Amino acid sequence: MFARNELLPLQARFLRINEWIGDEVVRFLPYSLDTAG
Repeated sequence: MFARNELLPLQARFLRINEWIGDEVVRFLPYSLDTAG
């Protein structure tokens, strides 16, 4: 829930930096919930 409601919107904002600069300077790995443990 946190990832969908909080992290994804923040990541989208940070990814706009790439558009502004014109190069990929910000990158995120796909979020996965680790259920092992």
